Amino acid sequence: MHTDATTPAPRTSVGGQARALLSLGLPLVGSHVAQMLIAVTDTLMLGWYDVTDLAALSVSGPIFFIIFIFGSGFAWAVTPMVASALSQDDERQIRRVTRMGLWLSILFGSVVIPLFFFAEPIFLAIGQDPDVARQAGLYMPWLGVGILPALMVQVLKSYLSALELTRAILLAVIGAAILNAGVNYLLIFGNLGAPELGITGAGIASLTSHIVSLVALVLYAVRKRPDHALFQNLHRPDPEILRDVFMIGLPIGFTLLA
Repeated sequence: MHTDATTPAPRTSVGGQARALLSLGLPLVGSHVAQMLIAVTDTLMLGWYDVTDLAALSVSGPIFFIIFIFGSGFAWAVTPMVASALSQDDERQIRRVTRMGLWLSILFGSVVIPLFFFAEPIFLAIGQDPDVARQAGLYMPWLGVGILPALMVQVLKSYLSALELTRAILLAVIGAAILNAGVNYLLIFGNLGAPELGITGAGIASLTSHIVSLVALVLYAVRKRPDHALFQNLHRPDPEILRDVFMIGLPIGFTLLA
């Protein structure tokens, strides 16, 4: 009597799939909500402080958002590429993809930073109110410098998402939102003996939260997956992977703008 030794693979229940989806998806949803709260906090606090500063924020924010979203395309490319390498247990490829995602983020950020330092003359050239343009000129250089760590944070978020380590992302963004609100409270209004800087204080708060988020995610990634050695020889270029991440990330960036 012949017996078929092949047994069907166990099926995952619908409930199990739903739980897995929620455990991965809810932290990502929460992190997006927390990210939105940062912008809301800036708007509310500057609205309480000064109408002109609020107007400067309202014209500066969309420009930063457009540039940031486009640059995030290179970070979004990291997720499927890392997931593919992970499925093949290719730690070297995981490292190469993440590194070149960081490279492209730094390169893109370095190219666009000068635009932020010429915000005032640009706004004046398009007919913006001089007072609003002046305040935007105080705010946007901080956003420009902050775009570098902000884009690098996006790359690490993509890397961690591919590894299904989404709770760390949520905690990092919540921490950034709390820190941003705290620094805003101190530096916009000059509370607790801090200097009263108005919209400049809001810019410093944004930069601070981006840097702290980056440091937190770097430390977490190094501690959680030391085998990936993400930052070992980070300075070495990898033209092949750089091109691959660019070719995937560029259309993603355009799609995000659509």
